[in-house]
Amino acid sequence: MEYTKIPRESYTPGEGVNVRWLFTDVINERGYKDLVEIGVFQGKFSRYLLLHTNDTHLSCVDPWAEGYMHKSGNQIPGENVYQFACRRLKGFGDRVDMLRMPSLEGAKTFEDSSLDFVFIDGDHSYQAVIDDILAWWPKVRPGGVLAGHDYGILTRRKHAAMKIVKQEVANVHKAVHTLFDEVGEVVERPGFTRSWWVTKNPC
Repeated sequence: MEYTKIPRESYTPGEGVNVRWLFTDVINERGYKDLVEIGVFQGKFSRYLLLHTNDTHLSCVDPWAEGYMHKSGNQIPGENVYQFACRRLKGFGDRVDMLRMPSLEGAKTFEDSSLDFVFIDGDHSYQAVIDDILAWWPKVRPGGVLAGHDYGILTRRKHAAMKIVKQEVANVHKAVHTLFDEVGEVVERPGFTRSWWVTKNPC
């Protein structure tokens, strides 16, 4: 399957730089139905997934606990972020579940080999990424995808949190390859994107 850059006119404001949106092509073309996002924040990507995929169900896993760091360097209360995400996704009804819990706790609520697509964008410390991959990889069914964000930096814009972002990217990159290179799984980076993904061998 080949991927191309999404035309600029198809972006909504502020979303173009990440190009996580290519994953909806994968989901639709492979007929994936059961999706999970870990690290939901305000629900922007969650909403996009639900709008642009066919007959899918999305479980949103996030503790929404401590304050979130805005790019300005200011903290945003977790409860405020949670309420915002709920309002943003309310219109999707039973197509979405909000699981307000830590990632590893959320993983325990799913059977092994039960999910088509899992997207990790939670705690970006090295050990946390390792733990997330180890917890969620068994939940992906053969032929499904485990993916994640902040695998690369595509913007030259500077803001107060950029030093933190660079460290998080280094953590993610190292953790992903530490685990998947060791077992011979192919880590892909579709198109011009900050994300990574691995398709579980269907055999």
